Amino acid sequence: MVRLTGFASVLFMSSVLAVLSGTATLALAAPSACDQLTKFKITGAELVITRTESVSAAPAGTVRLNGRGPETIPVGLPAYCRIDGTIRPRTGVDGKAYGIGFALALPAGWNGGFLFQGGGGLNGSVAQPLGSQAAGDTPALARGFAVVTTDSGHKGAVFDGSFMKDQQASLDFAYAAVGRVTEVAKQIVVQYYGEPARHSYFDGCSTGGREAMLATQRYPLDFDGVISGDPAMRTGYSNLADAWITIALNQIAPKDDAGKPIVGRALSDADKKLVVSSLLEQCDAADGLKDGMIFNIRGCRFDPALLTCRGARTETCLTSAQVNAIQKGFAGPKTARGVAVYSP
Repeated sequence: MVRLTGFASVLFMSSVLAVLSGTATLALAAPSACDQLTKFKITGAELVITRTESVSAAPAGTVRLNGRGPETIPVGLPAYCRIDGTIRPRTGVDGKAYGIGFALALPAGWNGGFLFQGGGGLNGSVAQPLGSQAAGDTPALARGFAVVTTDSGHKGAVFDGSFMKDQQASLDFAYAAVGRVTEVAKQIVVQYYGEPARHSYFDGCSTGGREAMLATQRYPLDFDGVISGDPAMRTGYSNLADAWITIALNQIAPKDDAGKPIVGRALSDADKKLVVSSLLEQCDAADGLKDGMIFNIRGCRFDPALLTCRGARTETCLTSAQVNAIQKGFAGPKTARGVAVYSP
């Protein structure tokens, strides 16, 4: 069953446990201590565990959500064992070091679940294995999930595409890293807890959303469900659609002294809130449940014209210019034959 929202799609697969499809006959090992995992090996796999660390429990508000901003996690995190490793380390055709880096967090008080945390941009670094995407204020790790992240096979800045020169690195980024990291991480879970995960999920946005979608197609038995937010697929077309919307709004934005549009000023914060509220009002209940989320995209018939001011401009309506810009943005760019370049 596939359900879509305006900004994220959620695909829940049939409840086929990965342990039944791939690990039902696995001979379970006795649980291992965190430091013992430095010696973990998989027959036939090139795997190097580079570090293990026993991380103490952290109070609410003391752990940063990511390495780029000051935002912290508003709930406490349990003590956990963190394992860092590299799958198939090698030297690429360009002389650079490659390998699929990953980090796996194994919490105390494990709930029996496994979560693969998707990446972003072009990846290139191993993010903290917290599982905060689409989790509200309580990341997956705080909920008791074992969480794994990966750099998808290369090191570099978030939009550094130089790794594409190496064919294997390109394939790892495209899809292979998801399968390899899942296999390794699940076997480490068995080694650490003495039993396999009972349920497995993939959660990501943008590139992580693309990875979630490919997981359902290439590795359908590895996950019981995925959350695919803003999947970064056909990005050449989606970037054109983004530019189309930006231009439509810039055309009505106030101008600076040089006569150039002031980016981001076409709609105030109050205007944006008004548009979102109207969108929910018109489309939320189309899926049969008014819950603040839109799942029936095909049944959504959002009409921005209903927000047009009938008299003086107030915070409860939009100017005709603003409405026209929003309508143009929703319509999206079209080819000379009138075919939509990218569906809004």
